[in-house]
Amino acid sequence: MRYLWELMEGGWGRRAVLLVALFSIVGLCAAVVCAAASARKRKRLERERQAERERQFTLPDRENTFIRDRLNTTLRPSSKPRSAILYFVEKEGVRLEYSRALLTRLKRAKLAVGDRLETEEMSKKLTELMLKDGLTGKELRELNELFSSLLKMSAKYSV
Repeated sequence: MRYLWELMEGGWGRRAVLLVALFSIVGLCAAVVCAAASARKRKRLERERQAERERQFTLPDRENTFIRDRLNTTLRPSSKPRSAILYFVEKEGVRLEYSRALLTRLKRAKLAVGDRLETEEMSKKLTELMLKDGLTGKELRELNELFSSLLKMSAKYSV
């Protein structure tokens, strides 16, 4: 504080303190103006986004029946849920007998205890899936995972 007082006693000291105070006030005012402008811009952009969303999801006029009908059919859910659709594996050309033969060759190999248990589980799951007439989407994914693990294990033991 004493040093500041000594600076002010000279001619330049008072001017320097006044200039620093003036620039501080100007800087503070500029920051307030920028913050206010930023808030206004943010509000304007949000209003524009809201208007765009409302315009995007509004159905066309009643006279434009072609577009209205197409929008209504695409917005309406399908009659069958995707889980109820059945996939027929034999028609797709998947040979489940080959995977059964590969499993028996794997069982004959010298496997680790964990791998032997895994082949037993794969065998049960494959038998269960072979007995079904058609597979749902979930069962098809299970079959795909079974094929993947069978491929990994056959590569591991060179079968």
